[in-house]
Amino acid sequence: MLKKIKVSKFVKNIKDFIEVFSWCVKLSWKVSHLYTILRVSAELLNPLLNIAAVFVSRQIINYISASIGNFNTRYIYNLLFLMALIALLKVIMIKVQIYSRIVHSEQLDQWMTRNMIEFSFDVDLAYLDNPNYQDKITSAMRDGSILVQALGSSISAISAIMSFLIAFVILSNENIIYALIMTMAALPSGIALRYYTESLYGLSLGQISNRRKLSYIQQIAFNRDFSQDVRLFQSSKILKDSYDNLWGKLFSQRKKILKNRSRITLILDFLPEVVLVIISGHIIFNIVNGKLVIGDYIFLSGLLGQLWHSTSSFISSSMEIVENKLRMNNYKSLFKYTNKIEDNGILELKIVDSITFKNVSFVYPLSEKYALKDISFHIKNSEHVAFVGLNGSGKSTIIKLLLRFYEPTSGEILINGINISSYTITSLRRNFSVYFQDMNNFAFTIKENFHLTNPDVLINDEDIIEALEKSDFIEILNLNEAGLDAYISKFFTPNGLILSGGQTQKLALARVLYRKDTILILDEVSSNLDPRAEHEIFNKLEDITENRLTLFISHRLSNLSLADRVIVLEDGNVIEDGKPEQLLKDNKRYAELFRYQQKKYMVEGEA
Repeated sequence: MLKKIKVSKFVKNIKDFIEVFSWCVKLSWKVSHLYTILRVSAELLNPLLNIAAVFVSRQIINYISASIGNFNTRYIYNLLFLMALIALLKVIMIKVQIYSRIVHSEQLDQWMTRNMIEFSFDVDLAYLDNPNYQDKITSAMRDGSILVQALGSSISAISAIMSFLIAFVILSNENIIYALIMTMAALPSGIALRYYTESLYGLSLGQISNRRKLSYIQQIAFNRDFSQDVRLFQSSKILKDSYDNLWGKLFSQRKKILKNRSRITLILDFLPEVVLVIISGHIIFNIVNGKLVIGDYIFLSGLLGQLWHSTSSFISSSMEIVENKLRMNNYKSLFKYTNKIEDNGILELKIVDSITFKNVSFVYPLSEKYALKDISFHIKNSEHVAFVGLNGSGKSTIIKLLLRFYEPTSGEILINGINISSYTITSLRRNFSVYFQDMNNFAFTIKENFHLTNPDVLINDEDIIEALEKSDFIEILNLNEAGLDAYISKFFTPNGLILSGGQTQKLALARVLYRKDTILILDEVSSNLDPRAEHEIFNKLEDITENRLTLFISHRLSNLSLADRVIVLEDGNVIEDGKPEQLLKDNKRYAELFRYQQKKYMVEGEA
């Protein structure tokens, strides 16, 4: 039974080797035909040149030994010239090998990273809230760079096989016992290495969640967004201690395996050395007895060394290839995450005349609580509608569903009387200019920020300045010499702009207004603005939103002066819907919220 298990595992290892090897070679060829050919050619020629060098050395020594005082100088010169030519070719091949490996590896690394970037940009938003996905993307990014090395191992395995076959055939012709003993002596170390490599990789997968915690603490240390909090609350010691404790725990687990690996492989790596010494002694004994000549010692020692190193190299490369089966599967499994938001629509949305929610309910992934419960409403063109409610009432969720960041759990959403899934996602989203509550500006230039906001439109400085004027950011622009080429933050340059919360919000709003789409959505658009800036922006928004369907989301009811309709949400339900003045007369939840804030402003005014 045990024998059957060992055979089964051996067969599996062979299959794994073939699968990973073929995947690596195909990937290498896909990324660059030229560098694949160069690397493989160099790897194949190197063992041939090594054997040739040993063979020529043997000829020189044997000829000198047999012709002391009476040898053909021209013949020796020819052999030396051949030796120099082989050495030159070896140097050229080594340089070609190094150059092609570095360039090709960079191309491969870029290709794999680019693949993951593209995938991450297109993946459903729901996955980004999933810790399992975060673990997967983190391990895939790590494994992607290691798989580049695995491709190098695949190419090295080709060289090792060629080197082994040549050395084994030639050595077997001289003495097959030498060849078999040397090969067998090199095997145990490789087998032990495979075992510990598998153990280390299994451990690394188990540690990935804690590794992400370490990375997050690093981000806190390096990220300006956390700098004030950490200094004010003096949190650095807690964070440093957490980092040290977590790192120490992970390190001790790895250290234990590494220690055992070093102890075992030390003994097993010494075995081929012992065998080489014994065989060398036997060769010397045969030379003394006249069965071999001095040149044979050089030749056979070279073959033994090449056989040993090629066997070790092949085992090491093949073990690394087999071990990378796990990494390959892990990397490939990332791309098995399929989007639930399917872009199967064929209609192009040109303009939005109406929005309808019909009995829409929604539960966020990995949650059991309903964010929206059977809500229904109809919004007509040119309406200014405000969604009002406490935190967690479902206001922002409505926007996310409307943009198809998520799909409703039940019910349907219609635009112009047609289910939004019938439109292409690109044309659907192109109709919305949205200011998100947590909207971020990019750490690039001001102009690049606008280009990223509307990449389908040719960048126009006049349109950018017009948008900046509407959001009241223009005065900040005029204060810096770089103008639209000024960087946001000092992430890339010491001359970058450091914006306040209000200034950041103004720039983000300008980017939204730059799009000039059919529908404008403003989610807490003035949360960081001072009263004066808030007043001025809403005066400008009055003109901007005229005859334009606009959706407002705000906790501050004073910002709803532009709304001609209010929808009140509570715990995922629509509890009120009507004109602001009518809702005040109804004296229900909206009126209650209004009085809370009215009282607050009156108290502040009296103070």
